[in-house]
Order: sequence, then C-alpha cells, then structure tokens
Amino acid sequence: MYTPSHRFFADDSSCSGSSRDSQAPPSAAESQAEAGPGSSPTTADELELVPLPAASRAPFPWLRWWEEARARRWLLGSALGLLLLTLLLAVILPLLREAFLFGASAPPSTATSEPAALLTSSQNLLLTVNGDRLYAFSSKGVLSAVEAHDGRLLWRYTLPVAASQFLPSSPFVANGVVYISGACFAASPPGTPHASLPCLSGSGARTIVAAVRASDGHLLWQRAEEGRLFANTLIDGKLYLVQSLTSAALIEAVEAKTGQVLWQRHLSGSLSGVLVGGDQGDQMVVALPLGAQKQPDTQLFALRLDDGQPLWSQMLPGSLRPVLEEQGRIYLATDAQGASAPLPETLLCQLDSRSGAQLWQHTIPGQLVKLNLFGSRTGNKLLALTDVAKTAPSNTYGGDVTLFLALDDKNGQLLWQRPVNEGLSLAILAQEHNGMFYLALERQDQPQAQLMAVSVSNGQPLWQQRYPGQGLMSAQPNGTMLYAAVNDNAVLALDGTTGQFRWRTRFADTISDLALAPSNPLQLYVSTSSGQLAALDSSSGHLHWLRSLAE
Repeated sequence: MYTPSHRFFADDSSCSGSSRDSQAPPSAAESQAEAGPGSSPTTADELELVPLPAASRAPFPWLRWWEEARARRWLLGSALGLLLLTLLLAVILPLLREAFLFGASAPPSTATSEPAALLTSSQNLLLTVNGDRLYAFSSKGVLSAVEAHDGRLLWRYTLPVAASQFLPSSPFVANGVVYISGACFAASPPGTPHASLPCLSGSGARTIVAAVRASDGHLLWQRAEEGRLFANTLIDGKLYLVQSLTSAALIEAVEAKTGQVLWQRHLSGSLSGVLVGGDQGDQMVVALPLGAQKQPDTQLFALRLDDGQPLWSQMLPGSLRPVLEEQGRIYLATDAQGASAPLPETLLCQLDSRSGAQLWQHTIPGQLVKLNLFGSRTGNKLLALTDVAKTAPSNTYGGDVTLFLALDDKNGQLLWQRPVNEGLSLAILAQEHNGMFYLALERQDQPQAQLMAVSVSNGQPLWQQRYPGQGLMSAQPNGTMLYAAVNDNAVLALDGTTGQFRWRTRFADTISDLALAPSNPLQLYVSTSSGQLAALDSSSGHLHWLRSLAE
C-alpha cells in the first residue's frame, strides 16, 4: 500500500493562513535520507504529493480587511449610533415639533384629527401690521415688534402689570409711535384661594395707557387711569381718552408724543357711548343716560376737540347710545345694556351732527346688532342686522331669527328685511366689500359659525357656508377672498364671490387674532393662545414662518 512521503502542508499553522513556519519542498537526497537504508527511489509511476507554496496559501486581501473590521465592530457601531443621534436631533425633532404646532392645509372632508398641544402658557396676542413690521401685544402686557417677512424679533417692551389681571386692547401705530392700552381687573384679596397681585403695583388704577417708540421699543410716556377706558382715538397728533367712572365720565386730550394733558372735562352720569372725530374730525359726541330706569332720558353732548368746550347738547327720551356718524349725520339706537332678554324692537334716531337737531326716528324689529351706511347712485341706505326673539310681537318666523334690513336714509322707512340665520347671532363681521355685504355670524344658543354674502340691493343671499359645532374668532375680507378663524384652531379661506372653499390651515391651540398685511403677495398673520405667531401664504395657506413669543 502506498504511503505518502510528505505531509500535505508543512505544519498545522498553514491551515490558518499563516506562512510564517512553512518549509520548502525537500530534495531527492533528503527524501532518500528520510526513507532510510534499503528504501528505493520513487519511480515516475508513483504519485508524489508536494506541499503548496506558502504564497499560494495566503487569503485574499479583502478577507483580511473584513476580519480586522469584525475585530473592531464596536467602533463602527458607536460611530453609526452617533451619526443617527445627530440626525435625529438636527433634522427629525424640529420637523416633528413644527408638525405638532402646525397642521398642514387640507379640505375639511379630508383633514385628519391632530392632538392638541399641551399649553405651557396662556398668552393671547393682539396684532397690528404697520409697513414691514408686525406688533403683537400680549395678555401679559408684553409688546413685541417683529420683522413681517421672516418673524425676526426686533425688540420687546413690558408694561409693569400683573399678567393674570390684565386685558389688552389692540395696539395701533401712528407717526413712528406704538400706542398700547389695557384694562386691569381687581386683584383678589390676600388669603383667598386665588389671591393675586394688584394689576398696577401700589395703585387701584383700572386702565394703563402707554406710548412706545416704534424704532427701538423705548418708552415715551405712560399713564395710569382710574376709570374704565371707553375710547382711545388719535386725531392730528392728539390722543383722546374717554373713561367711564362711577356715575361720571372723564374726557381727556393728551399730546400724543409726550403724554401731556391738554384739557380735561368731567360729565355727570353713566357713560353709554361716544363717537370721536365726526366727518370733519373736529368734535366728539358723548351720550349719558339720566333719570329713572323705567323712564330714562339721554343727555347728548357735542364737544369741540380743540379745547373740550361744548358745541351743543340735546335731551332725548329713552335710553339711547350713539352707533354711527356719517356724512354729517349721527345715528342713535336704543341702549340694550343690562337687558335680560333681547329687545323686541329698537328705536333708531337720526340727528344733524352740527346742530344736534333730530331729523327722524323709526322703530325696527328686534335688538340692533350692527348698523352700516351704504351709499349708491340711487341714494343712501342704512343696512342693519337685528336679533328678533321668538317672543317678540313682530316675529312672524316661528322662532328666534337674525334679520338683515335696509332702511331709507332720508326718512328711516323700512325698504326690505330678510332672515339670514336661525337663532340669535353675534356679528363677528358685517361689512360691505366689493359690492357685496359679508356676514360672519355665530349663534348664541349653540356653537355654529356661518359665513355668507348677501346682495346690498335686495338682501338676497348670494352664498353661505355653515360650520356646525364651531365658533368664530375673526373674519376679514380682502380682494376677492374672505378669511376667517374658527375655534377648532383653523384658518379658512373662501372665494368671496362664490363662497367656494380654498384652503384650511390648522394649529395646535386656540387662535387669538388674525391680521392681514397689504404686501405682495398678501400674507396672513395668526396668533395663538400659547404665544405662537405665524405667517401664512394667502393663496395656499402654507406656512412661511413660525415664532414663539411666549415668556
């Protein structure tokens, strides 16, 4: 039997790929010596097994690299984990945060429900756009100025008020100055479950008014007032403040740039209404109810804006309030303040604004909600919105109803009336625009928003959209579009001519205000109850930028 003269490999280590101890093939003499004496040389017919050269037994280079990489796999795993973590923090989390705060636009039928944000603050923002800047005034008394095109914060000014006790008014801008004001609630006494600080430290004031330089937020002046601010109007560099005191009214004119008081006037009686400016911007009309509640009278005063001196006064029967001054006419309506139920009818009066002489009076059904004057080539019409309760004697509709009426401005005669909503309504918007009259109504007895356009010629509805279960926060027309904010945290855009839905954009918390900027293209600015401020494209509803102004 044949026995091989040599092993297959020089040693066992060659099986592992190592060539360090491999030997060269033996020569014929060496083979004979190993065979020993008496052995015969190998013949050509016998098979000789020769070990492989060391070089041919070495593994491929990439196999060696892979084995080395496996030996260092913990290093590769750590590097990969670090890369994924960086990607998560830098890219994915901001995207998730934006998606959480901001809902993509979608029609109501396809919109998906979104989780409500956990609100960490309650900071309603009231907005005003002026040029390339946006001013936001919060319920914590903080005025912020931001760049309108990118939301960059420019400056802030904070009023010294207790945030929980302050109700701001919308800021307005004139001649490089931002004017802000707000009402203060009474502080809860110490020791009570909801004790709080006074609105203004060391003062029982109920109103604060301030002027802030628009360029840098520097305070120009600040005034604390004892009464409830009823009107705050700027005319020709003067700021006119009308305050309601206990059974009296205080009227002041102050220099807008410095806050210096130019004149004051006290009037006896509870203030029911005021109109400042008039057609020529030179007078103020103040209404003060007098007499017993069952048989009240109304004392009207017209004051000259230059010095506060009276121009005329008029005593009228009934409790009236001024509601409109247009084209040399003053319109007064029955004052429904304090009424436990809607008035069955409203008395409208028209007076000459220069003399106070009464020109006509007329009774319309229901309680007046809104009054507008619409002028056309065929003459002026008064367009009124009234709430008529089911129990009102003039109600022939079988239930509560909101009416849209037109009256002849010359004599107050009723021209036509149309029902526009079932139930009693709050008018969020009632405005003529582009030859149509837009109504944004919210029912008082149940959550339901209604947007509609009616003809100013006959009151017939042109289109209407109803949103059951929703209330209205704001509505504004612009061009051929109508924009509205509803209380399911959404902004809607509709075609103002047809009422066709264009887009909807949802937010994670309640919308507090909506402002339009006359830019090209038009931008919408939206503020929310958590202090978020956003800019939307008016044509698509897409988000341009989002900034938090919460503190």
